[in-house]
Amino acid sequence: MNATDFGILHLLEAHNEKLEGLKELDGMKYLNQMEQDFYVDLLSKFRRTSQELREFVPNVYNASQPINKLPVEILTTTFNMVQDSLVRAFPPSRDGLETYGLNRWLMVTLVCQHWRHASLSTASLWSNIIMGPDLHDYEGLQQCKRGLCIIADLRHRFIGTSISRSMILKAAMLLFQANLHRMRSIVIRSSAKSFESAIHLGADLLQILCTGQLPTLKTLSLCLPSGTYDEDDEDVNFYPLPPIANGHLPQIRRLSLGGTSTLAGNISSRLTHFSLYDQDHRNRPTINQCLDFLEAKSHL
Repeated sequence: MNATDFGILHLLEAHNEKLEGLKELDGMKYLNQMEQDFYVDLLSKFRRTSQELREFVPNVYNASQPINKLPVEILTTTFNMVQDSLVRAFPPSRDGLETYGLNRWLMVTLVCQHWRHASLSTASLWSNIIMGPDLHDYEGLQQCKRGLCIIADLRHRFIGTSISRSMILKAAMLLFQANLHRMRSIVIRSSAKSFESAIHLGADLLQILCTGQLPTLKTLSLCLPSGTYDEDDEDVNFYPLPPIANGHLPQIRRLSLGGTSTLAGNISSRLTHFSLYDQDHRNRPTINQCLDFLEAKSHL
């Protein structure tokens, strides 16, 4: 049977067999009692959910259809129901700036052979890539080539040594840059708690955005720390946002900027929505500046 011939029931049966084959592993002896109880409960939950789904699915219309003939939402929902809901983020999600309430699930390619084949043969699953919350979770971006138009959400906390971070950044940046021309929505958020790292990452990403070609990009949301202050409330580091040029964003319609004090005076005339949020009170634009900006940008 080919990977695309599998139906939802086939996948659930494979998932159940995988779960039933999992016993208390030797590694459990290295965990304390609380950790052991947690993983035993989690495994029981997966088994129970999988069994309930196997009993429910045969009565559902189109349940036996090959996976590549089903709406992607059905496969997404199935993945979501049988996986840990706190591990990874992987939609599909709605277009736009909202990034909350997304389906969170384990990397589908790590479940078992049947699910791996099904997920890799369904290109629409790879249209929306969420990277985060830690930058080393960028495996999903490697599958960008499987999708058509991409929504990329990059949310970062930096952990580990500077060496490992540098290697991770380089790999992720190359993947990100290689797929720019197919992205329709980009969300980049860097934690202000790791200001130095956020500065370097922000500079690299914005350099890519300002020099690369993004012919399909319609939504851009940037949230980068605009500055940091010492104990005496003095500005010790300031990070200005580069201008958003007209030329290489021909389809841009929505722009959202967080953590910066600029009003982006040279924004595209094609823009229909513009928002500023999380402004530091010491650098926040005045009401008069905002009103002048709106008067000059009547197309917004």
